[in-house]
Amino acid sequence: MFRRFGSRVTIVDESATLLEREDDDVCEALRGQLEADGVEFVLGARVRHVSRNADGVYTLTATTAAGERRLRGSHLLVAVGREPNTDDLGLEAAGIDTNDKGYILVNERLQTNVRGVYALGDVHPGPQFTHLSYDDYRVVRDNLLHRKRRSAKARPLPYVVFTQPQLGRIGLSETQAQEQQLDYRVATMPVRVVGRAQETGHSAGFMKVLVDARDHLIGATVFCEQGGEIMSMIQLAMAGNLTCDQLQNMVFAHPTWAESLNNLFAKLKKAD
Repeated sequence: MFRRFGSRVTIVDESATLLEREDDDVCEALRGQLEADGVEFVLGARVRHVSRNADGVYTLTATTAAGERRLRGSHLLVAVGREPNTDDLGLEAAGIDTNDKGYILVNERLQTNVRGVYALGDVHPGPQFTHLSYDDYRVVRDNLLHRKRRSAKARPLPYVVFTQPQLGRIGLSETQAQEQQLDYRVATMPVRVVGRAQETGHSAGFMKVLVDARDHLIGATVFCEQGGEIMSMIQLAMAGNLTCDQLQNMVFAHPTWAESLNNLFAKLKKAD
């Protein structure tokens, strides 16, 4: 956003990759798109020192594989994660267990170690997404009021990185499928071949899906315009146990982003 406002933007990160949860091809595609927009990346870097002079100019010194880097700029955004705001809740008086970072420990039903006490949202360990915090309410509601055994561990984990284009993710990445030694097929397709992309000029990115031996979807990465919405369609298909053949042969309205699924699933092949 700030790059498109006209600012020079440099992102410094200790990690050697842009997004640790994503496959290498996804990281490279996103980095390439942001670099094309003019964003600079300094990865695998450890920040050693930050100073600010009388004119308000920041100087950041970082150690990288190529040697020391000094970056200067008018603004510095420090994004190093979040901590739970649990210090002043009196948890120790109630005997509620936390981990060494202050997160409240819960089981799959979001129960703490104290009977009748539940923890919802970002105060317990796990991914910190608004949609998961809202689903925490459903877990507690169903277990407490409706006598259903609903688990916070068994739910899907959809998320979207709201870059432009968007990066939407659901289910397993290819790296995770390999780590679990699953028998899967994978399909990838550049977005530039999609009719809607050609007509709107939003042709950057690609789509990637994983299918198991029974032809059911086990994961998808959608890096393109409306990537979050397309990912959500795939999530619905996963929830409904639709097969890749059904999606490949389903009649979608033309010209929509949805019809890209017809061609995407035609490209399925066995993993190497």
